[in-house]
Amino acid sequence: MGNLRETDTAADQFLELGGRRFYCPADRTARNDQWVAMLAGDMGLHDVQVGEDEDAEAFAYRVQATCLRDGRVYDLLGGLMLPEGVSVTSWTPQLAAETGEFLGNLTAPADKAALNASIAGALAGFFRAGLASAMTSARYSQRRDESDPDQSEGATIAASGPR
Repeated sequence: MGNLRETDTAADQFLELGGRRFYCPADRTARNDQWVAMLAGDMGLHDVQVGEDEDAEAFAYRVQATCLRDGRVYDLLGGLMLPEGVSVTSWTPQLAAETGEFLGNLTAPADKAALNASIAGALAGFFRAGLASAMTSARYSQRRDESDPDQSEGATIAASGPR
């Protein structure tokens, strides 16, 4: 199967884990993008850039280590990966939690190895396509909220991320 990467759900782009198949959609809903962006930011992935002397493998390892160190990597993967047959418009935070729970409970060594190899790949497309846009929107909203005291409650809620 290989590493999971963004896909248009072509059959060869699925990753089979624990007897189920998952994919990373190329296009997500705004709700899904924002949820993942907030969680990624909370995890310390808000300013992920390749270092000057860092090759692709070292970069992928660093991103994966950051995700694993935080402990919410399965929550994040649940936001990035969809079970086969589930459309992007059916994504919900509850589905992300259920998917993350399933992924975190994998026991077969081959499944765990495939999942670990896929963490950076699942994140790469999201960062490339959506995170920059989502974070720009979040910064704009935060600046607007800081200048308008009547909106300060919204800024607190937005900054707290998904829970």
